Amino acid sequence: MTSGYGPRRVIAVGSSAGGIEALSALLATATVGHDECFVVAQHLSPTDSSVLPELLARVTPLQVITASDGAELVPDVVYVAPPAVDMTVDGDVLRVDPVGELGPPWPSIDRLFTSVGLTRGVDAVAILLSGTGDDGAAGVESVHSAGGLVAVQDPASASFSGMPGAAIATGTPDLVLPVREILPELARVLDPRDARRSDPPDSALSMDDSALEAVI
Repeated sequence: MTSGYGPRRVIAVGSSAGGIEALSALLATATVGHDECFVVAQHLSPTDSSVLPELLARVTPLQVITASDGAELVPDVVYVAPPAVDMTVDGDVLRVDPVGELGPPWPSIDRLFTSVGLTRGVDAVAILLSGTGDDGAAGVESVHSAGGLVAVQDPASASFSGMPGAAIATGTPDLVLPVREILPELARVLDPRDARRSDPPDSALSMDDSALEAVI
């Protein structure tokens, strides 16, 4: 659902192998006051504990917290998925669901990106960073189709180029840059939009579970 009080823009970030280094470099360039929040899906082992929020909090001026089910999104906060969950965005609210130890890498970047595109429309941003495989490729297509913006780490600068390469192959990325250049360029491109609020289409106001099932 959309409360009307959440951030204007939701930036969903996906990463896997090599992702902690990339996430740290990305969020080190973040600044407050852009009426946006970050929702981070880093592939993690379901059986491990994670200190990722603590690591990221050391390098960014934004508040970094572990994502929890039902949490309302607020600006200038980074929400990090804990291990053994799948995470989606429903308007201004996070949905965090436990998953089993077997199956695809968790959390699913495709599902996160798709949910952000469905519920945020033109105010959705997807950033895909270092990783192996192709998780995130279907998700960036969903964000692009919804009118949002897609940024991908330049594969040449990524520790693992599989996920960035798969996303680029879809033809949907608006930006392909070294990780430290992504947020400054996003601000240059998107900040002029802040003077005019674009209402999401009626079909984007609530998330349809059937649409998410298509990317599992």
